[in-house]
Amino acid sequence: MKDGAVDKRFEEVVTNSVDIQSLGSFNEVRNCLLEMNEDAVKVIVESKEDIWDNPELFGLVDEYFKSTSVKTMEFCTALGSCLERAKNSQLILQLAINQFEEEVEMKEGAVEKTLEGLQKFKAAGDPFTPQFFALYESVHEQQVSMFKKSQSLKKKLDEKLKSMKTWRRVSNVLFVSAIICFVGNWCNRYEKALEEEKGIVRSIEVGTFVTIKDMVDVRELVNKLQVEIESLLHVADFATREEDVIKRKMAVFMESIEDLAVHADKCNSDISQARTVILNRILKHADQ
Repeated sequence: MKDGAVDKRFEEVVTNSVDIQSLGSFNEVRNCLLEMNEDAVKVIVESKEDIWDNPELFGLVDEYFKSTSVKTMEFCTALGSCLERAKNSQLILQLAINQFEEEVEMKEGAVEKTLEGLQKFKAAGDPFTPQFFALYESVHEQQVSMFKKSQSLKKKLDEKLKSMKTWRRVSNVLFVSAIICFVGNWCNRYEKALEEEKGIVRSIEVGTFVTIKDMVDVRELVNKLQVEIESLLHVADFATREEDVIKRKMAVFMESIEDLAVHADKCNSDISQARTVILNRILKHADQ
C-alpha cells in the first residue's frame, strides 16, 4: 500500500470513529495499522482492552468502597464504644477515690461507699471485648490485602505506560508524518487515561497504607491501656491503704485514654479523607 493510500485510509478510519478509545473503533484502527506493519503494532494489540472499562480497576475501587473502607469505619465506631466504656470505668474509679477522701475526713472508720465504687470498677472489667479484637484482625487483614492489590495493579499500569512509550518511539520511526500525527494523538489520550487510572490506584495505595499505620498505632495504645487497667484492677482491693499509688496509676490511665482517643479520631479522619480523595479522582476520570 503506497504512503498516500495509507494516509487516506488511516484518516478515514480515525475521522469516522466516534471515539478512538472505544473497543470497536480501536479494532478498526488496529486492522488498518496491521496492513502497514504487523510487528510495529504488537504493543497496541497486546493492550486492546478498552482503557475506560478496566475490570481490575473497577473491582479494586468497588471492593474499597463497599467493603474495605466501610469495615474500617465500623472498626472506628467499635473503638469509640470501647473508649466510652474505658472513660466510664475511669469515672467510676475517680468517684470511688473522691468518696474515700470524704469518708476519711468524716473519720467514721467506714469506707463502704468507697469499696462499693471499687467493686463497680472491677465489675466493669476490660472495655475491649473479644469481638473488638476479632474486628481489628479482620479489618487489618482487609487493608493489607487491598494495599497489595493496589501495588500489583499499579505495577501493571506502569508496564502499560512503558509499552506505550516504546510504541510511540517505534511509530515515529516506521510511519509517515501524517500517520505519526494521528498515532500521536491516540497515544496521548491513551497515556493520559492510564495516568488517571494510575492516580486512582495510587490514592487507594496511599490511603490503605496510612490506615494500616493508624491501626497498628491504635493496637499498641490499646495494649498499653489494657496493661494499665490490669494494674488498676490489681491495686483496687488495696485502694483504701494505697491511695497515692492508685492516684498515680489513675493519672496515667486517663492520659492513655486521651492518647487513644486522639489516634481513634485520626484513624477515622484518615479513612474519610482517603475515600474523598479517591472519589474525587474517579469523578475527574469520568469527566474526561
